[in-house]
Amino acid sequence: MELLQNTYFALFLIIAIGYMLGKISISGISLDVSAILFVALVFGNYGVIIPDILQKIGLILFIFSVGMQAGPGFFSTFKSQGRTFAYLGLILIGSAALITYLCTLIFHIDMKIAIGLLT
Repeated sequence: MELLQNTYFALFLIIAIGYMLGKISISGISLDVSAILFVALVFGNYGVIIPDILQKIGLILFIFSVGMQAGPGFFSTFKSQGRTFAYLGLILIGSAALITYLCTLIFHIDMKIAIGLLT
């Protein structure tokens, strides 16, 4: 489609579709601004190219908007449940590392590949 080769049209189409998809809520869960990122991934998969500077600005705005949404509740949650989340993180990472190590022993997987899988 020739219209998608126009950088600005493709960019605004990605934003518009992502914004509309982000407003859809199923059981109280929605993608919100993250939907724009997923739509951009789909468009990129089909060969739509956005200039580097616009990609960087878009990523900065995405990170900023997610931070503005999550920021106010982050510190209060961290203050009340921070220790629980830290332990949960340690358990998850430790168990994933242990399972990866066991898989390298049982299935004779190369360590470099196993580290990539763990990552």
